[in-house]
Amino acid sequence: MYMQWSNMGQYNWPKENEKQQLKRIANRCGVLLIALLGFMYLISFAFGFLNASNFLPESVRQLQEDATLWEAIQSLTLNLLFYVVAVPLLLWYANRQSNTQVSEYLRFPDISGKEFWKWVLMGIGVVYAASVTGNIFYSAINYLLNLVGFPMQSPDVSVASDIVSIMVFTLGVTILAPFFEELLVRCGLVGTLRSYGFRFAAIATGVLFGFMHTSFEQVFFAAMMGIYAGFVAAKFRSVWPTIVLHMIINGISNGQAILLSFLEIDLDAVSKELAAGDFSTIRSFSPEELLTQFGLLTGIMLLSGLLMVLGIVGLVKLVKETSQHPAAFRDQPTDSLLTLKEKCITFFTAPGVVVFLVMSVGLSLLNAYSYLLY
Repeated sequence: MYMQWSNMGQYNWPKENEKQQLKRIANRCGVLLIALLGFMYLISFAFGFLNASNFLPESVRQLQEDATLWEAIQSLTLNLLFYVVAVPLLLWYANRQSNTQVSEYLRFPDISGKEFWKWVLMGIGVVYAASVTGNIFYSAINYLLNLVGFPMQSPDVSVASDIVSIMVFTLGVTILAPFFEELLVRCGLVGTLRSYGFRFAAIATGVLFGFMHTSFEQVFFAAMMGIYAGFVAAKFRSVWPTIVLHMIINGISNGQAILLSFLEIDLDAVSKELAAGDFSTIRSFSPEELLTQFGLLTGIMLLSGLLMVLGIVGLVKLVKETSQHPAAFRDQPTDSLLTLKEKCITFFTAPGVVVFLVMSVGLSLLNAYSYLLY
């Protein structure tokens, strides 16, 4: 009996209370992201149900005759419902729990324009390095899966080559997604966890941000981008550097997708034909058409080159900054009794976060192997 009371006396109640408090916060974060994914897929399923039913009025069904226009209308509606309705509601819920004000993070950081762009450029370097590394691992794993007959399919980022589809795609990918995702994650989640330290807030929200994408191909680079963006948002208490970073990354990808939509040459097929000395596909194009296709390919390569140059310059600046100004990446002093490792273990073992991660992995598997269902 004495031994039991002795052990109880050694029990670190303040530390355990802090763990329980952090676990409650983690559960709220997990529930918020579960609701986010649930709402997104609910809208998609609702559109699928309406398309297959006769509930739509005749005037709307007439629009369905133009498949491209109808796809653009659905995409625009989904983007507006998701980003302009659902995300602000979830952001309100997150900030209500943590007493964080959106206006705190929508102010411009108290740094010079040169300093602002330096942090954006270093972020591009992080994203570029993570993208290259992630693609290498993803390609290697997918190669092995292909050997056993179960390759993963990449996310479909294609866009129709008409002006309406391009405008809707650009609005969703380059404007709405960066702005509202950064507000939700970097204001709502980082703002909630900021008091536990910049590094922990960045790691926790960055990993969640990566899994938000429900894609094995994107999870690593999105998580690394999220970790960097989370630290920047926590450090400067502003989302504008991360919004600009997100817009640049998505904007370059958006530009490549648009140019690819006009490309009429199957690059893989043509490469194999040329390797075999077969020029039949090339000869099927007129000189003017070949010139157009060459221009599109040049544009795609220039955008890839732009990202590579910005990425390398950003990495050089990042290395220089960490070596010359290590204090720039120093963590915030906190009153927390937990180590970084203890915080991460407590956060990622919370039931709400575990359910979200399992849900994300399940949806990633569904997205990677949906072709098996048809």
